[in-house]
Amino acid sequence: MEAITYIRLQYADMRRFFNNVLQDLTEEQLNWAPPGKANSIASTLLHTIGGEDMFFQQIIQGKPTLWETQGWNKRFTIPNPPGGGLCWKEAAETHFQKEMILEYMKAVQSATDTYLACLNDSELVRSIKVFGRELQIAEILALQVTHITEHGGEIAAIKGIHGENGLPF
Repeated sequence: MEAITYIRLQYADMRRFFNNVLQDLTEEQLNWAPPGKANSIASTLLHTIGGEDMFFQQIIQGKPTLWETQGWNKRFTIPNPPGGGLCWKEAAETHFQKEMILEYMKAVQSATDTYLACLNDSELVRSIKVFGRELQIAEILALQVTHITEHGGEIAAIKGIHGENGLPF
């Protein structure tokens, strides 16, 4: 199997898992603040989607994020998705609408899919500086699959606290 085919399969499987975790999620569950230092599903979800947006648009392609270009910052009333030490407090204090988060997610996933459809071997080995380290695009793509899947697990666990099936199996 070619590397590009494998990467596309990984993203398709990760996306299926992540999107299934969000099934039957209520707005109350989305915004519920768990005890301790855990984040709400909404904060975790926005962090995950915003991370994908930032990595694929800004870091990999050198474009502005969809958060900026499509005005999501105004629609969500927080300046940035939570991440990198920013906007976690603002997100914790905000009540989010499920449909708006899912709409942002759909836009980001569509942009990611457009990028992945054009992926080629020379792009996979291209190196860029990320958080002070030189990484090849293939490494960044692998990190994103892991990042999104990990946060899907967090969301599943919080759903489980609510007595729901967190995982789709």
